[in-house]
Amino acid sequence: MGLAFEQSRRDSDNNFLILRLVAASLVVYGHSFALAAPCASCIDMFGTLFRYRYSGDIGLHIFFIISGFLVTASFCNRSSLIEFMKARLLRIYPALMVCSVLMILLGAVLTTYDQSSYWSSSETWRFWYLNFTLRGIAFDLPGVFQELKFKAMNGSLWSLAVELRLYFIVAIFGLLGAFRSRRITNIVLIAIVFLAVLKPQWIFFFSKAPENLRVAGFFLLGSLAYMNRSLIPMRWALLVVSVAIAAITFGTVLFEWFAGVTLCYGVFLIAFARKIQLPAILKDYSYGIYLYAWPIQQLIALNAPEWGPYAMFSLALPIAWALGAASWFLIEKTAMRLKRVNVFTWMRSTARNLVPRPSA
Repeated sequence: MGLAFEQSRRDSDNNFLILRLVAASLVVYGHSFALAAPCASCIDMFGTLFRYRYSGDIGLHIFFIISGFLVTASFCNRSSLIEFMKARLLRIYPALMVCSVLMILLGAVLTTYDQSSYWSSSETWRFWYLNFTLRGIAFDLPGVFQELKFKAMNGSLWSLAVELRLYFIVAIFGLLGAFRSRRITNIVLIAIVFLAVLKPQWIFFFSKAPENLRVAGFFLLGSLAYMNRSLIPMRWALLVVSVAIAAITFGTVLFEWFAGVTLCYGVFLIAFARKIQLPAILKDYSYGIYLYAWPIQQLIALNAPEWGPYAMFSLALPIAWALGAASWFLIEKTAMRLKRVNVFTWMRSTARNLVPRPSA
């Protein structure tokens, strides 16, 4: 039996929602070890126990695996490029725009600069422009968090620029007809993965940053999983075998590959296993959690510099969840309703209303 996606497109029929919420929480947990005071007795479950990447990386990998799967599905199941891009941009931009404005306002409260210098600084407006548009990423605001180990107002935003570029790659592949053929898609995506490993300088679209290529690789794994969904057997025994192979390769260059494939397979096993019933109030707060957790953790580090990772995580997580819920209900949910609006019909209707009608 392959991935049961055709019958499980909605969150009510699969476990993608809980996976996204867990992934967002893992990012908060992992970042606590970087942003809080050092703690010799505190351990990161993945980095220390499993000798794999730290928890924040695991959470981000899960996000990109799911995104690759669902975004590819979104393109293949939509009738037009415009509808696809509208859905993708509405998912990422409205909440990001609000978060960017709030971070600048928070920076104005926290900055050690006087207000005139803060608001006239090119660094402030560069932060707004790059993060607002995702043309690039700016991490710092003038005079903000300068006394901390990490000075970034929001160190999580870098992945959003990668995500946006991946949307465009999916759109280009779709326009070229690659998704009409499973064989062509497999050849192209696998070739890109090997190219990223052997000649990363050729993948200019993501810059030469290894973390950009790494998360893009997990997105491509998700895309491959969608294109081959009817061929992938869903067996827990196979996951055990995959874990064993990854363990055998530990300490070699193959470990990252096998561990990554194992994580990807595990994500889909959980996603399409028996539905885990969640309280009705739980919606997809994961994006808001991801957007707001880092600034919250920086505020904790600023006001409680002696706190270790566990203490920071225990306070940051519920606050991030609360802000994630607010982002979902006040911004993201409303923005997603606009996906049903036909752009050209709306433009024609607006233009018709703007033209004065002749009086009788």
